[in-house]
Amino acid sequence: MSGHSLGAPCTENDAFTGCSRDGHAHVTGFFAETAIFESQHGDRPCDEADVIGLGRLEVRPREFVAAVDGRALELTVRELQLLTALARRHDRIVTRQELYTAVWQRPFRPHERSVDVYVKRLRRKLKEALPGSELIHTHHGFGYRLSPSVSQLFHTIATDR
Repeated sequence: MSGHSLGAPCTENDAFTGCSRDGHAHVTGFFAETAIFESQHGDRPCDEADVIGLGRLEVRPREFVAAVDGRALELTVRELQLLTALARRHDRIVTRQELYTAVWQRPFRPHERSVDVYVKRLRRKLKEALPGSELIHTHHGFGYRLSPSVSQLFHTIATDR
């Protein structure tokens, strides 16, 4: 996996891991919320599933992995965070602002294109793992939707870009 592993030496590209005094990574930010909640409450949030299944794709937030047919996808930390955010909201249109706030955990700026850049990268990797499938659908003027099915009402060939 090209994303960061816990216990591995930190690098400057580790956006959502933190470095301990010994220079090794630990989870912070997006994924740490679940761990903190569990340690304080002895349970997980009601919307936190062990496995989010979307056809042949499985997202396992608690294990920090996404897999197709049991094979782990090679995703960066940020790509996995974005996929997890979309998977938790699957089958509904999610605004760029909502995704940005959930993944980057800071206020959205109107001209921010990070979500679009990472959606493009994620689409490419999902297409490699699932040839002929489109899981992330663009709804121009609204946002993105993760779904193994195509919505005829909103979906056109132009949204596949």
